[in-house]
Amino acid sequence: MRPLLAASVLATTALLAGPIAGASAADNTFENAHCDVYGAATFDKPLMSSPGANTYHFLSNPKGSGPNSAKSTACSGKLNGITIKDVPVVAKVDGSGTLSCASSNAQGAQGWLQFRDAGNTYLGFTLDIVGFGTEVALMVHGQKSGSGHGEATFRDDPNASPPNAVATCGDKGFRELSFAAAFDGDSALVSPAPAVFVGGPGTPPPPSGGGGGAGTTQTSYTFRAIAQKLKAALKRGIGVSLRGNAPAKATLKAQLDKATAKRLGFGRKVVTVGRGTVQLTRAGSTTGFVKLTPAAKRKLKSARSVKVRIVGTIVDVTRRSTPVDKTVLLR
Repeated sequence: MRPLLAASVLATTALLAGPIAGASAADNTFENAHCDVYGAATFDKPLMSSPGANTYHFLSNPKGSGPNSAKSTACSGKLNGITIKDVPVVAKVDGSGTLSCASSNAQGAQGWLQFRDAGNTYLGFTLDIVGFGTEVALMVHGQKSGSGHGEATFRDDPNASPPNAVATCGDKGFRELSFAAAFDGDSALVSPAPAVFVGGPGTPPPPSGGGGGAGTTQTSYTFRAIAQKLKAALKRGIGVSLRGNAPAKATLKAQLDKATAKRLGFGRKVVTVGRGTVQLTRAGSTTGFVKLTPAAKRKLKSARSVKVRIVGTIVDVTRRSTPVDKTVLLR
């Protein structure tokens, strides 16, 4: 019984495994995945001592319960090529099989994982589980390719302790159990991308086909080039900041216009004097640097001040691109 529930939980975490094999530009992928998932499983019929046909439903909770009350349901890895860290997720699995308090076996359950603070991007997956007592092993498969493995446990549910479990399994059975699970991807998980979760918890994801779609959370970003001393910029790079409501990566270049390039001896054309990237791994803000090239450092060392243009692109987990174009004075 508990195995089954745990399996469903693991499935949700497993789904985060990762993308690449067999993926197209219209697919959602997740690689280098690790997820911690907490929630509860419910059963259409009570779980009893003897194995029997049954259907289970799993839905994660934002936080754990009991000894796991300080922990959150979240995932880390690389979603659609963007690094994410501890992003809150919602996981749901529905499946049928032969279930009992002692052992459980269910194949091909349907599930999805919603990355709440990552543009509401979701991944669909299938889950196979094998459970014994309070422990459940699982295997997750991407809808197109990829797999992962994990384990879930019900041992922290007070009702699952041996004395209580034996009595309940032999009497009225279990309708619900809480669990804790962890999952790691073995290979990139790939799922077709209507790509967004639609509706509230428990609502099925949209049908396959097409990117974006109703339900996508509009991503938004604010980029700044930080005013600073020229001496500091030569040493560490030009400081920049990025704030947004979803993970993203900014790829940047530092440029001098034609007049400035000519004045400082770079030539008569717009010249790139530095490059850098900034990773926002979860909703919030971060800072980084655009590193100047060795040639730029030598020529700028004797300058009293210089105006630098920072240009580039911010790409987020929903594959939206936002242009960057800021000017900063270094003196």
